[in-house]
Formats: sequence, C-alpha cells, structure tokens
Amino acid sequence: RLDEEEGGEEERDGEERRRGGADSTLTKNPSPSSFGLAALSRLRALSGLSLMVFLFILFFLLILRSPQHAAQQGTLKVRGATTASSNSAADIADATVELLQELMKANKLKNEDVEELFFSVTPDLTASFAASAARRRLNMTSTVLWGGLEANVDGAPARCIRVLVHARSRMKQENVVFKYLRGAAALRSTGGATGPEDQGRGRGDAGTSALDAVRRRGTMLVGTTGDYPPFSQRCPPYDRSSCLGSEWGGSDVEMARLLAMDLGVQIEFVKTSWGQLILDMVNRSVFDIAVGGITDTLLRRRDVFFSESYAVTGKTTLWECSGRCGGRGPFETISSLNQPGVRVAVNAGGTNEAFVRKNVAGSSIVVVGQGEQPQALLSCKI
Repeated sequence: RLDEEEGGEEERDGEERRRGGADSTLTKNPSPSSFGLAALSRLRALSGLSLMVFLFILFFLLILRSPQHAAQQGTLKVRGATTASSNSAADIADATVELLQELMKANKLKNEDVEELFFSVTPDLTASFAASAARRRLNMTSTVLWGGLEANVDGAPARCIRVLVHARSRMKQENVVFKYLRGAAALRSTGGATGPEDQGRGRGDAGTSALDAVRRRGTMLVGTTGDYPPFSQRCPPYDRSSCLGSEWGGSDVEMARLLAMDLGVQIEFVKTSWGQLILDMVNRSVFDIAVGGITDTLLRRRDVFFSESYAVTGKTTLWECSGRCGGRGPFETISSLNQPGVRVAVNAGGTNEAFVRKNVAGSSIVVVGQGEQPQALLSCKI
C-alpha cells in the first residue's frame, strides 16, 4: 500500500504539474473570452476618440455660425416717398405700388419678409388709402398696415406718399437703399437717398460723403446717356472705332476714367436717359456722378452739384435741304420755327425739350428717342 500511496502521490504531483502547465499556457494563449475583453477595451478607446473629434467639429461649426462669420437676421427700416399724378384711387395705387416695388427690389426683399408698412399722405390725397394698394395689388395680406395724415407744410410736394417699411433681412442697416421717386425726389435735394451709411450700391444719407463710399467700394459708378458725341458715346459691339475700342467713348468719358485713376478705384458706366438723369443722381442708388455734356441750369442745381463749366455751347437747328421733304426752310430763327405746321423733333427730357416747349410752342412738337432726330429728319417725319 505504501508503494501504491507513493505512486498515487506521484500521479497527483504529475497531474498538478500538468495543470500548472495548462495554467501557464493560458497566460500565453488567452481564451476567446479574453480576446473579447481586449477588443472591448480598444473599442472604448476608439469611441472616446470619435467623441472628441465630433465635439471639435461641432465647436468649429458653432464658431462659423457666430455673428462674426454669419449675418444674423434682423429688422430693417427702409423709407421712401413718391407723388401721385392726381387725387384718384388709380393714380394713388399706381404710385404706391411703384414705390414699394422699387424699395423691395433695391433691398432684395420679398412679400413674406415685410412685417409692417407705415404710410403717411398729404391732405390733398383723399380718394383712396395708400395701404389698400399694398394689400390688393401686391397681395400683402399678412403684413401689418398703418396709415396717417400729414400736416400742411409750406413748400412740401403735393400729393405726396411716404412709407416706412419694417422687414426681416440679413442685410445690414447701413446698406439699406432708400427711394424717393417722381416729385418726392425734391425731398432729397441734398443728394442722399439711402441708409445712414453707404456701402455697396447704396450711397449714404444726407451729409454722408459719396467720395468715402466710392473709396470703400473700390468702384466709381458713372451715369451717362451715351448719345451725345463728342462728350459721351456708346459704341455697338460690331463697331467700336469711335470709342477707341471700348464700349464707351467721348471727352467726358475719358475725363471720368482719369478721375477714377486718380482716386485709385475701378470705373463702371451706367446707361441713363436725359429725362431720368437727375432723378438717378438725386436717388443716388444708381450712380455716383454723371457726365456727358450736361447743361448747368438753375433747376438742376436745386438737386445736384456741378463742376466748373468747361464748355459754352448754344442750340442750333437741322433741316432737310434737298427738297425731297417739301423744301421748307431755312429755319434760322426762333420765329421761323414757331409757326403752325412746322414739325420740330426733340429728344425726350433734358434742356432741348424744355427750350422747345417754352420758345417754340406754336409749332408741332414731335418727341423722338435719343439720337433719332437725324433719322426722323431724313425720313420726312419732321
């Protein structure tokens, strides 16, 4: 039995050694469950890293959406004025719609952006409410509309309609463009027709320097008719020899280019007409200066400033002398023109039309397009 017991102890010792060997093998070759624990710990580490990356990206996006990086939507205050042609419901509505459309177009507003409209009219407008045009013609059914009556003020424009618009927009208040149309342009005789400060195509309120606006913008906007050589001429794409290869040419155009060069800014020419030129200058939402043989008159000086005059000119007449149009003429005096049956062509707007209507009212006045007088003459229309 002693031998058996000793043998049994040896077997137990061997079994323990084998078990110990197995245990030592486990430490070197982990079981599948050990692999799972190791993988889980790695996933937790990766999850922590992903969370940090996500938080960093979120923080970066919040910075981009901050006021320094993105404009916040606020309430713009936009004002304007116009005049109605008569005290009739149709004319009041037409003037109101035109004013609102111009204001909304200039400031890139939609109907749904407009929160409130405050109207005031002079006492001579009694046929209709200006606010009703906004509701009926422009379908501003969700906009709050207000109306008021102005006091009688000496020298104020007749049949005047004013409006203050409150609208939601991301535009800055200093970039707002104001509009003063028709007879209400006289209200802005100091030249300002936009918001308190002037950036973009808006120029600034009364007393704000347009020169500062040009320098900040880096571009000078120059209005010209382009139909009055040798001062201003717009050449077609197929023949620009008269404009030295450019779209615009003429002595005044070249002076404007030199002015822009001295200021260190770019230049952009804007097409206008004689009838619209002064209104565009007064509103100052179209261009900064105007050039092109513009006559210095007292009436124009009410609203705009002129440089020193550099040319003194007069007015002359053209008539067809070959005889194919009846052979009437010569027309060398005012009295020879101021006769019944004499057809006088004149371009719309400007000092030529004003001169003819004042001094040649006894003739038949024919208004033609800009630069169309010679063709009207050769075709015997006049």
